[in-house]
Amino acid sequence: MKKYSGVTRYVIITTAMALLITVIVSLSFGSFFAKSREYAVQDGESIAARNAAMIEDNLSYGLDALNMAVQAVDYMHIQKLSMEAVQKYIEVQAESLVNSTDGVFTGLYMYSGGSIYDGMKRDIPEWLDAETRIWYLAAVANPGKIVMTGPYPDAVSDGKECLTLSVSIPEENTVIAADFLVEAIQSIVDSTNINGAGFCMIQNRNGSIIAHVDRSLIGKSTYNLGSKDMVELTDEILNGTEKQYSLMRNIDGTNYYLFINRISDRWLMTMAVTRKDLFAPLTGTLYRYVFVSLIVYIGVLIFGINSVRVKEREAEARCSAEKLSEELSQALEEANSASVAKSRFLFNMSHDIRTPMNAISGFVDLAYAHADDPEIVKKYLEKAKGSEQYLLGMISDVLDMSRIESGNVKINETAVNLYKKTDNLIEIIRQAASKKNIDVQFDTRGVFEPYVYMDETHCGRVAVNILGNAVKYTPDGGSVLFSISQRPSAIEGHVYTTFEAKDNGIGMSNEFLDHIYEIFSRENNTTISKIEGTGLGMSIVKSLIDLMGGSINVESAPGEGTTVSVKLDLRIAPVFDEEEEEEDTTAVKKEIEGMRVLLVEDNELNREIAGEILKERGVLVDEAMDGSEAVAIMVAAAPCYYDLILMDVQMPVMDGYEATRQIRNLENAATAATPIVAMTANAFDEDRKQAYEAGMNGHIPKPINIAELECTLRKYSKRETPFTIR
Repeated sequence: MKKYSGVTRYVIITTAMALLITVIVSLSFGSFFAKSREYAVQDGESIAARNAAMIEDNLSYGLDALNMAVQAVDYMHIQKLSMEAVQKYIEVQAESLVNSTDGVFTGLYMYSGGSIYDGMKRDIPEWLDAETRIWYLAAVANPGKIVMTGPYPDAVSDGKECLTLSVSIPEENTVIAADFLVEAIQSIVDSTNINGAGFCMIQNRNGSIIAHVDRSLIGKSTYNLGSKDMVELTDEILNGTEKQYSLMRNIDGTNYYLFINRISDRWLMTMAVTRKDLFAPLTGTLYRYVFVSLIVYIGVLIFGINSVRVKEREAEARCSAEKLSEELSQALEEANSASVAKSRFLFNMSHDIRTPMNAISGFVDLAYAHADDPEIVKKYLEKAKGSEQYLLGMISDVLDMSRIESGNVKINETAVNLYKKTDNLIEIIRQAASKKNIDVQFDTRGVFEPYVYMDETHCGRVAVNILGNAVKYTPDGGSVLFSISQRPSAIEGHVYTTFEAKDNGIGMSNEFLDHIYEIFSRENNTTISKIEGTGLGMSIVKSLIDLMGGSINVESAPGEGTTVSVKLDLRIAPVFDEEEEEEDTTAVKKEIEGMRVLLVEDNELNREIAGEILKERGVLVDEAMDGSEAVAIMVAAAPCYYDLILMDVQMPVMDGYEATRQIRNLENAATAATPIVAMTANAFDEDRKQAYEAGMNGHIPKPINIAELECTLRKYSKRETPFTIR
């Protein structure tokens, strides 16, 4: 057998390796190039969508401002308020609209009774006759709908080209309008970085060009540009229904990638990039790829020839392998720790969920056993309701932790009375404390400013959690002191408030105090200690306090008890009347009796419950089991046949969002305008926002709150004519 020298052997080996790398590079390049093309198209879609969203956001501000102004002015007219009050309201709304859109909207104004009330208090030319202006005529011709007119030179803004949103209040012979600068739209189109022969334009539903990178085309129609390909493209995108999509077309001999976005169902934004320009970066990438492959080939060859450094390379390789082994071991240890924490959490959750479920089942069984005694049945059902609320609270803890970590929790401050909130807290904690014969004392003697602004929901969660922990971890016969004290704040109009819960319970070790705010952390196993909990409470408390700009401190020792102090700098609120009037249930039922509601729900049990609740209040109910069935019913229904649609979201065949969009696009305007309210277990703020974006009018979370359902029914019980933006 022929033997080779060391250098020759390494040359042969490294050459073979280089050839192998070259083959692998050649085989993988096809896949790489296809993926890169996909990324290039995605980048184009992202740029187009971002620019369309900028315009749509500003347009939405104007639409919202007009809707609010219509309701407010109509209310003022009903209340017979002075036109000075109306003028003041228009000024406030105009300033808010201009500031919110950074000057894209130039103001808000109203024409009523022969006079113009301008929110920006601009000088109105004496020759200006509002009743001859196109924005006035269009609004009057379409009562109750927001219409858009223009572009045209504005009479009071130095002749700048603008578009006008306007809406009429027929009963008051009043038109409210807001001007939208065309230059603001054009600047976004101009900022779109289109290389080569590409273009970007915005056109209305008639094909007229509102903005274009080639300003000479503004005001023209794409139907009149002398291009058969452009006419066919215009027909296709104007007749489309998708919110956002991309396609490839040949226009006058050039291949374009077109990225199309609909803006508030009023405009179409089209960004066109030639295929050559879109994939130009890939050509450079190809050359770099070949160059790098060549360098790798030469480098590997040189490495093989340089046999002197082989042993050094081997030593480095062994060192790298050891380091990699350490990193893998550390990663494995971290993964195992996460798995253990997850398993412990799921084990504890399984136990803690069964506890309230057992209570609910037991109380329901007891209620059945005493069905002939309404008072006892009511007592057991109230207790079952309490266990249900505890179970919902436990589920909310898990979901809230997820929302906090994703940054979706917002602070909403309202005026509250600390004395009253303390009374409510006593009622919440009394039952758990009495079962263990724990003496709970509340001390509010240190409060001198009881009326403050605070996030009532989040502060309540914090107080219930720390006080609940105090009761939970204090043995039978122990004591808990909850106190509120105040001292002057360094900020004028604020008061520095301390909430403190002190118990003589089992306490915590110093080692655990270092981890008390970590998720799923508990010093003792739930099942062994027989104490319910998810290990999320203090994590949520700490996160909420941080969001509210406060601080928390925990002092504890085993066998000596725990003291938890929460400090918040609260804004002082004015004294307010807290008397509440009870709702006349008979009047409520009379108000909603006879309404006709379409209930869309795929779950048979949920459909039966909701249907019975509605029927008990005199509501006429028709049912659909999914979104497609609901759309079919609405297509066949007479205009204004249904007063309201209660729509579930997650359903088979067609979900509630898609069903709502299809109903909103029905040919009959009155049927399409039927109010739709989501009634779903998707209960977060982002779910509520998604419902509104789909075209719904409201959102009711499950489990159903009957008072909230009645309020929603009353809101739509007096609907006489549809009011919508088409």
